[in-house]
Amino acid sequence: MATKFIYGTAWKKAQTSYLVSQALSSGFLAVDTACQPKHYNERGVGEGIAIFLAANPEFKREALWIQTKFSPLSAHAGSETPYDPNSPLETQIAESVKMSLENLKIDYIDSLVLHSPMTTHFYTM
Repeated sequence: MATKFIYGTAWKKAQTSYLVSQALSSGFLAVDTACQPKHYNERGVGEGIAIFLAANPEFKREALWIQTKFSPLSAHAGSETPYDPNSPLETQIAESVKMSLENLKIDYIDSLVLHSPMTTHFYTM
């Protein structure tokens, strides 16, 4: 899917579900979020997507581009980390993706982005 604009969902807090559903209703077909509770309400993004799809049965999940991000430990606020910080990196990523799928109430993610560099070049690459 080629899209020119992606609706960003950071810092929307309690308004997230409403704003996501409104963005989709206004013509956005792509949504960017992150499994980073410090700045994103990913569960609200999922609710907004569900509201939009329920109100617009002519649209299917496949028509949307859903992008989320894996955020390294340094990007989280302590207890809000959506994965076990003591796990190996591969497990942290898998746990973060699993949480995103649950939050977003979808079966797959179209794009997974590394939200910020890891602590070393080795882990980033």
